[in-house]
Amino acid sequence: QEECNVQPCPVDCVLGMWSGWSSCSAKCGGGVRSRSRHIKVPTRHGGEPCGRTEETESCNLQSCNRNCVLGRWGHWSTCNKGCGGGHRIRERMVKKPAIGMGRCPRPTHRSRRRFRRCNTMPCWRLATQQGRMLECKSKVDLVMVVDSSGSLGSYGWEQSKKLAEVLVKSFSQVKAADIKIALLEFSSRRKTKWITHLTDGTKAKDASGMVWMRGGTATDQALGM
Repeated sequence: QEECNVQPCPVDCVLGMWSGWSSCSAKCGGGVRSRSRHIKVPTRHGGEPCGRTEETESCNLQSCNRNCVLGRWGHWSTCNKGCGGGHRIRERMVKKPAIGMGRCPRPTHRSRRRFRRCNTMPCWRLATQQGRMLECKSKVDLVMVVDSSGSLGSYGWEQSKKLAEVLVKSFSQVKAADIKIALLEFSSRRKTKWITHLTDGTKAKDASGMVWMRGGTATDQALGM
């Protein structure tokens, strides 16, 4: 007997799985990303050599200058006026901002904001529809500052007083807990006075019973009371 094939057996290289790709080295304009794999069993004694353990590839080749991307149109807003001609608005928000020298329309540009007319009926017609004033039903504290100066003239004074009376009547159907009305009549500095206060339960007759003071027009004092 004699020995044979005494040389070590060849061992082929065994590689592990590829790792995930790394993040790109640049967000735009062309970058590089890489991945790798480790050697589980190294080559020995003339076995099959290992293949590549690292790879690279290009990424993010798009231009660094990009215009913004707009989202979808939003819903129309409620009308900004109840009568007399108002408008509703809808807008588009920026979904992706511009990059580099890219452009994006300003918020008020037509491509991002649209207007639509609404409630075009004249207010006087709406207020007197069906032959009566609309009844307000909002919780509110209302202070009516009524000009009683001589500059109005007798006709102007009567119209101002009538307007105050109509406004008080428009709240007449509201619960007392929901509406508080006060009347302040003013002219010159010495003649300005409260007709009623918020806690007095103001009635239409309080407005119709106001007496024309004449005199000057001390608006600043009335607003400061």
